Formats: sequence, C-alpha cells, structure tokens
Amino acid sequence: MFSRQELGAQFRAFSLAIGIHILMAALVVLSTMKWEPFRKPQNLGLTIEAVIVDTSEIRKQREEAKKAVEREDLRRQRDERLEQQKKREAEQKIQKDRGSETAARKGTRGAAQARCTGQTAKAPDGAGAESGKMSA
Repeated sequence: MFSRQELGAQFRAFSLAIGIHILMAALVVLSTMKWEPFRKPQNLGLTIEAVIVDTSEIRKQREEAKKAVEREDLRRQRDERLEQQKKREAEQKIQKDRGSETAARKGTRGAAQARCTGQTAKAPDGAGAESGKMSA
C-alpha cells in the first residue's frame, strides 16, 4: 500500500493544513474582539405608535351638528314662510280695503246716475236692492 515515507508526508501536509486553519481562526477571533464599526449605526426601522380611538363619540357629535343645522334650516324656512304669509295677508287686506273703497265710490256714482236717469241702482254690496225710481 503506502510506504512509511508517503504516510509521513501526507500526515505532515494534513497537519500543516489544520494548523493554518487554526491560526486563521485565532487571528479572526482575536482581531475582532474590540472591533468597532467605522460609521455609526443607522436606524433602519421606524417605530410606529398606534392609538386606538373610539370614533363613536365623534360620529355622534357630527350627527348632532348635522341635526342642529337641519333644525336651523327648517326654522329659517318656516320663518320665511310665515313672513311671506303675513305679507300676502297684508296685501290682500290692502286690496280688499281698496276694493271696498272703489265699490263705495262706484255705488255712489251708480245711485247718482240712477237718480238722474230714473233707473234702479244696485247696492254696492251686490245684494241687488233697488233704490226705486225718482221722478223729477
């Protein structure tokens, strides 16, 4: 098989290879014992703080605010309708007063004309009462 010299040479090569590996491992360990990085470490991650908020109260406040605005709009619309109704009633009253004044004027004219011409005159209220014939 192998001669004694060949075995000795192979053992020697193997032991030298192991020795070099041990020396390299020792060199790495000893050189990195007090090692410090060249630049300062950077924070790569962000810290996230989360706060859980109960939004039901906020939602209730928003709904109440919307309802208050709607109530205010309805109240304002109601007030506007009441003002318009009052204005219409005042205009109708003015027209009614004017109408009764003009009817009274027409009634007196009609009675005067009837006296002059001898015809029957109708009452201003439209009841159809005859004033009678006048002879001159």
